[in-house]
Amino acid sequence: MKQPRVAIVGAGPAGLTAALAAHKLGLSVTVFEKTLDFGQVGGGLVLHSNGLRVLEALNLLDQFRPLMRPCSTLALELPNGTRLSTFDYRKLSIPHNYSAAIMRYHLQEYLLSAVEWAGVPVLTGHRCTGLSYEHGTACLHFANGCDHECDLVIACDGIHSVVRDAVGLQPARHPIGHAYLRAIAERRVDDDLIREIWGPDGRRFGICPLPDDQTYIFCSVPVGGWRKIQKSQLEFWLESWHVFGSRVMDLMAAVDWSQANYSEVHEVDLRRWWQLPVFVVGDAAHAMTPFIGQGANSAMVDALVLMRMLAPALQSGANLNRVGRAYQSLRRPFVRRIQTTSRRLGLVGAWTSAPARHTRDTLMQLANAVTGSGALLLGAGYNRREERYFCLDRQN
Repeated sequence: MKQPRVAIVGAGPAGLTAALAAHKLGLSVTVFEKTLDFGQVGGGLVLHSNGLRVLEALNLLDQFRPLMRPCSTLALELPNGTRLSTFDYRKLSIPHNYSAAIMRYHLQEYLLSAVEWAGVPVLTGHRCTGLSYEHGTACLHFANGCDHECDLVIACDGIHSVVRDAVGLQPARHPIGHAYLRAIAERRVDDDLIREIWGPDGRRFGICPLPDDQTYIFCSVPVGGWRKIQKSQLEFWLESWHVFGSRVMDLMAAVDWSQANYSEVHEVDLRRWWQLPVFVVGDAAHAMTPFIGQGANSAMVDALVLMRMLAPALQSGANLNRVGRAYQSLRRPFVRRIQTTSRRLGLVGAWTSAPARHTRDTLMQLANAVTGSGALLLGAGYNRREERYFCLDRQN
């Protein structure tokens, strides 16, 4: 039987995960990436249980550990130190019941090295401009004039996915009205605790321990306003964080703000995650707000689950529409729960009126005292229905 040709568009964590999983499962794949050099792309992210399990399934977790500083507890706090919620993953009897903040480019470089070591072609400088499909063969078109024929395309090309749009899959895109800076502070925090601090003006500040006496931080910034702040208002803007306390001010003083990563928050809701010859993965299907920290983790799980489903179907000639239905049925409801919870958490965290904040803070503290494991499991990205897909044994 002819070996199916699989193309992966996008070499972010989702695309590289898909490439490694496909290779381990015996599929022939080629990865296409629009950038020529990843550099220090993107900000930071928090790996939760589900993302850590993906790395473990790819036999990469042990080697990646030196780049992580595990934290078992996440906390929501006010600037005065009042604790609103504590998420202690040690209470969960699941694999890797902890989190770890990492820099996105570290993860991307590590996955890329593994893909290249496996001999999977990664073609950079290939910006996809469209896709045509005729007589069972897909053809990807690129801005550099190249075309590439294949049998199946995995769209890992982000919120504005060209591949997804080319087959008529139209998502609902929602700008959330928030923007954030992500940066590294050359300071060590002593406790292994990931903190998010909610200010009275609706701003947020995140503190995430890193190895090597560094700390990953994120903070609110006006949408579209960072360039002006950086150019002429940086000192004033930094001083405006004084209400968040000395810990925050010390960390901000240790940041090279010229290297900060600016991003605006959007949400994507795609009702159908496949249209042959395309399957959609990650942000192209479900870009989400960052308030639970599940975006990259969920994208990596998408990639692993999809390739686990596709490999036996491609190798046996089974119906790929059945794979599409199974993939969407398994992943989309769970991801939508994460999206919805994250969005709601973002909304209440941005409340500014004193009565609303008092009500919010009281209710969150009460909920934290009585909540069960459900919220913890969602934050960890644990979905019992997905258990069998975290094994890459070709026989399973």
